[in-house]
Amino acid sequence: MNYHREQLEIYVSCRCLKEREGCTQIHPQANFYMLKGEDVGWKIIGSTEALTLCANPNFSKTILVDYVFSLLQNIRIEIIDIDSNKSTFVLGRVETCLGAIVGSKCSIISLSLHNENGKFAGKIILKAENTHRSSEYVSFRMRIEKIPN
Repeated sequence: MNYHREQLEIYVSCRCLKEREGCTQIHPQANFYMLKGEDVGWKIIGSTEALTLCANPNFSKTILVDYVFSLLQNIRIEIIDIDSNKSTFVLGRVETCLGAIVGSKCSIISLSLHNENGKFAGKIILKAENTHRSSEYVSFRMRIEKIPN
């Protein structure tokens, strides 16, 4: 089937991330997964940068994803804490679909994160923007005359 695809750029911010037990500093990173079918499961499609000591991160690295209007595209976002030994711990996660982000007012959605025990772990704010990239190109010629030295 031939579907109309748009490339989206997803911006990520979090608010009030809860610290894990025994840890007083958060070094968050957001990992994005997409459900690729029952037989394949969740596949990672991108990650933000890891920030230092930040409970209210505004990640600068965005996630690029192909959006197809006529398909249900389930995504999972996990906010992980990376410690000094490079080991990771899931602070919170949420599942939604790309259509929910695109269809929300101004393509911005705020969702609650929950930890593995189901407790509130903070908020995540997702914003989608169309990259307007295309495969079209422009060709032109230019001629310049009488340019003073």
